[in-house]
Amino acid sequence: MEAVSVLLKPRWVALHVFAAVVVAGCTWAAWWQFTVAQDGSGRSLGYALQWPAIGIFGLGVWAWLCRDGIRAAREGDSAKPPPPAPAPVRRTPVVTVDPDEDPELAAYNAMLARLHEKDENA
Repeated sequence: MEAVSVLLKPRWVALHVFAAVVVAGCTWAAWWQFTVAQDGSGRSLGYALQWPAIGIFGLGVWAWLCRDGIRAAREGDSAKPPPPAPAPVRRTPVVTVDPDEDPELAAYNAMLARLHEKDENA
């Protein structure tokens, strides 16, 4: 029963009130569009059918959030995953540049070595 009491906290009460306002607003909008559709507006008839779907979707989201809130209260903090372990430090060999090779290739390899060293220090 204490898991259900989590839904009575102020944050949850605000969510319940918001869900009720959304459903009431969608109901009012559907009724209003239906009365407008009686004058022969096909578009309003479409909206009159769309508003209840939006209200039902809102109720579904509200129920889903409540279910997850109760489930989280029952499981407590044990459901939280442990913090990830720090990544192991990889040691890679340092790239050496041979001065006898092609100058363009040597410059490219030197750039790669600098980037690698910068990445290792970051």
